[in-house]
Amino acid sequence: MKFLIAHLEIIIILDEFLFFTSHAIVIIHSFSPTNEWFEDFAKFVSLFGAIPKINSVVSAELPNGMPLHFAWIHGNEEYLKK
Repeated sequence: MKFLIAHLEIIIILDEFLFFTSHAIVIIHSFSPTNEWFEDFAKFVSLFGAIPKINSVVSAELPNGMPLHFAWIHGNEEYLKK
């Protein structure tokens, strides 16, 4: 997970230039009962000056002014039993 989070910033910036987006969003959909890796996600998001909360969207801004949104969504654990 740490490896993936470290590369999200590069992907976000490339998407802006390749697809001319006006907003970017990073969504992690976690089914972990303990929200494993949320701490790493929170550290990554804090690099942009935002403080993430589970099951909500927080926003920040890239240096070029592009809005950037983050969300950690806790999935329904019932799906782990199927």
